[in-house]
Amino acid sequence: MRIRKSLFLALTFLLSTATSANGLRCGTKLVLEGESTYDVIQKCGQPDSQEDFGFIRKRDDYVKVTRYIYDMGNGKFLRLLDFHNGKLIKIADGPRQ
Repeated sequence: MRIRKSLFLALTFLLSTATSANGLRCGTKLVLEGESTYDVIQKCGQPDSQEDFGFIRKRDDYVKVTRYIYDMGNGKFLRLLDFHNGKLIKIADGPRQ
């Protein structure tokens, strides 16, 4: 019985870690890379901060780069969401608040 409980806890931890690395949970909703700025705002609300980096050259085109910053609460990491032309391309942890 103890082994089953340990395996269950380990599996739960691994699954929750994988989700947080690839997505952002806002209440019961999950934001994943590839979603639009509109979808993210619908799921998580307006970001606590937004940075517009302007346009960068990527291959033979220019891409508008924007970062949304969500403060997940005291003692938790900021979540940084990077968008290229309004499409979420990266979710990363910022500094702990």
